[in-house]
Parts: sequence; structure tokens; C-alpha cells
Amino acid sequence: MKKPSLTVNYLFNLGYQLLIVLVPLIVTPYVSRVLGAEGIGAYSYAQSIVSCFALAAALGTAVHGQRVIAVARDDAAARTRIFWEIFCLRVAGVGTALAVYFLAAVPRSPHPLVWSLAAVELAAAAADISWFFQGIEDFRRITVCNGAVKLVCTVGIFVFVKNAADLPIYILLYCCSLLLGNLSLWVFLPAQLGKTCEKLAPMRHLRPALALFLPQVAIYVYAVLDKTMLGSILGSDLQNGYYEQAQKLQRVLLALATALGTVIIPRVANLWARQKHREIDALLNHSFRMILAIAFPAVAGIWLVADRFVPIYYGPGYAPVAMLLKIFVWIVLFAGISGVTGNQYMIPTGRENLYTRSVVLGAVLNVALNAVLIPRWQANGAALASAVAEFAIMAYQLWLLRHVLNFRPLAAMIPQYLIPTAAMAAAAALAGKLLGRGILSLVGMVAAGGLAYLAVLFVRHDPLLQPAVWHRVTGAGQQEEKGETT
Repeated sequence: MKKPSLTVNYLFNLGYQLLIVLVPLIVTPYVSRVLGAEGIGAYSYAQSIVSCFALAAALGTAVHGQRVIAVARDDAAARTRIFWEIFCLRVAGVGTALAVYFLAAVPRSPHPLVWSLAAVELAAAAADISWFFQGIEDFRRITVCNGAVKLVCTVGIFVFVKNAADLPIYILLYCCSLLLGNLSLWVFLPAQLGKTCEKLAPMRHLRPALALFLPQVAIYVYAVLDKTMLGSILGSDLQNGYYEQAQKLQRVLLALATALGTVIIPRVANLWARQKHREIDALLNHSFRMILAIAFPAVAGIWLVADRFVPIYYGPGYAPVAMLLKIFVWIVLFAGISGVTGNQYMIPTGRENLYTRSVVLGAVLNVALNAVLIPRWQANGAALASAVAEFAIMAYQLWLLRHVLNFRPLAAMIPQYLIPTAAMAAAAALAGKLLGRGILSLVGMVAAGGLAYLAVLFVRHDPLLQPAVWHRVTGAGQQEEKGETT
């Protein structure tokens, strides 16, 4: 099966990840003013419940499906059978979740109409086949289809949502964009499937899917409990507001750093099935390089500009967000590295048990630290707990794989990106001293630091700036694949 290169997939996925993070940053100020805190709160609560049902309905089939489709991508009959089996399992899960949701949750809800409309998001999970296209490494269609629908939805919000009475319209626009984005991929599905199988065995996928479902639950629990514990321990929404604003920017940086990982997962699964260990090592080392190249300057940059950036971007009254950003930015480094060892290696190679142990460790540690640190340092305590938990996950995964993977190349890369990061920090600090404060100073610091960083990488002939290296590494497995089919 002909497929685009990892570089092409990376660029498409990077664009989409940035889109799904940046769109809320653009829409939120408008929606919060038009719908008001009460309307947003009503939908936010309903959406949190729907997301729980959607998580349970999917049962880990998305990650499992992506992996098994990647392994069977060159066998039309096998991937066709696998697709319909997993799809049937997802439909059964979503159907059960919808029945329980409408029978048990909606009748007891404070806003039955809002909760009923929000159920469209749950129904959209049944139509979601992005895992199949990820498995065959067709990220272009995922990006174009979902990206186009999301942009139309964004325009629709500004056009049709005018006051608090338009909350149902806002919910439908958002939820229907998810449903239509998922349905749009079905147009391209027939070309990827063979003859429909008569004998399907969906239940054979249940156990391996559940093995991947457990770490998703752990991640979801501690991601949600951060804000829940902030509210319950402090009894105030103010610290939650600071926490939310800082976390949004951290997600943008993390999406930038980890975009390559999403497209590498199916490739590693396929290479692992064909015992191409050397090619896997090359891909993982390339991912590590990308993480360090983005995370190191991100950490230094945030620590340098946060105090100037926060009042300009967020406005008055958000000064505490600066320290939160300085804590959160470390997660970009820790979660980026664990994303390589966990998502890009453990899951595609069938080491779900190791991955689950590491994530559960992080979840337990995060909750325990929240209980201790939130009363003392409020939102800063919750952010510090998250950073420490991510560090623990990273460290434990590196330790678990110490006899499996060679981490010497990773260690050698650290000074390669610390040196240009130091040059960036010096240039940015000098620009800030010369330009004083204000938006001009902020722009000058970012420009001076960025140019200094790129200049040092260029002088040192960094591999990330050499197209030949990208082509050689991201083409891993393709030449062998051609040889096997000739």
C-alpha cells in the first residue's frame, strides 16, 4: 500500500493539532461574553459527563484499532475484517452508553435539553473511524476533513450564536461538527477495504482493547481531578480559572512537541511486526531529538517572558498565571519524552502492561501530591503535582526500558540543544534589557531569542535542519517494504 512519508504526515498532524488547540483560544473570549458563565457552566458540566460515557463506550478500541490496522495494512482482507470487527464493537459500546445515558443521566440532569443535545457528541464516537486512517498512515484525510468542518463550525458560532438564548445552537454546532467530521471520512473508506467478510469475531478484540482502556482511565482521572480537587479543597473558582488559562498554553506547546509521535505510532507497529528494530530505533531517536529541540527553548523562553507575556495576553488580574506557566512548561519536556517511550514504543510493541503501570503510578502520585500541595500553594501546588507526576512517569518508563532501548543517543542530544538554548536565553535577556517592558520588548525578546537559537543550530549543522536526514529517517521501512514486494 502506497503511503505518504512521515514528514508529510507530521506536517498535516501538526497543523491539525494546533488547529484544535488554537480554535478554542479564539472562540472562548467571544462565547464567554455572549453565553455568560451560567450557560457555559451548564454545557461544561454536561460535556464532562458525556466525555465519561464516551470514554467507557470506546473501551480503548481507538488505540488498539490503530495498532492492529497498522500491522495488517498491506493485507486487504485482514484489515477489512479487523475494521468491521472493531467498528461493531464500538457501535455496541456507544449504543449501550447512549441507552444508559438517556435512561439514567438525562432524567436526573439539571438541564435535560442541554444534556440531550450534548449526547450528539457521544453518538459521534460510533462514527469515528480516524483510528483506521491513522493505522494506514493517511493523516492527510483526517486533517483536511476534520479541519475543514471545525473551521466551518467556528464561523457558524460567530454568525449564529448571539446571546444566552442561543446556547442550544452553540451545542449543536460544536457536537455536529464532531459528528460531520467523523462521517466525512466514510467517503474515503470503500477504497481502502476489500470484500465484506461474512464471519466476524468482534469479541476477540475486547481483551486487548480493555488493556489499553485502563491507562486511558488513569490519565482521564488525574487530568480531571486536578481541577476537581482545586475546587473542592479551596472552594473557589478563581484558582481554577488561573489553572485553566495556563494549561491551555501548555497544551499548545505540547501539541507542537508531540505532533510527530502520533504519526510514528502506526509505523512502529508495522516495523515491529516485520522485526525492523534498527528502523524503530532511528524513528525513536528522531522523536527524542524533536522533543528536546522544542522543549528546551520552550522552558527557557517561558521563564524569560512569562512575567511580560501574561499581562499583555490575558489582561489585568491574571498575574498568578505567570508562575503557573513556568511550572507547566516543564510538562512539555517530561510528557514529550514519555510520549516517545510510552505511546510510540510501549503501545505499538505490545507492552501495554508496562505503560499501564507507569500511568497508574503517575495518577496515584498526582492525586496524593494534590492533597498535600493544593492547601499550601493553591493552583501552583496543583501544577507542581502534575509536573512531578509527569516526571515520575517519564523516569519510570526510561527505567523499565533500560535493557530494551539504547538511551545513549538521547543523552548525547541533551548538550546539543542546551547550547543553542543558552544562546537563545542570552539573546532574549539582552533584548529585554535594551527594550524595557511592553509589547515591543516582548516581540523583540522572542525574535532575538528565536534567531539566536536557529543560528546556533545552523552553524552546528543540526540534523533537524538537514532535509536529507529527515528523508532518511522518516523513510524508515519504506525501502525494505519495496524490496519485499518486488
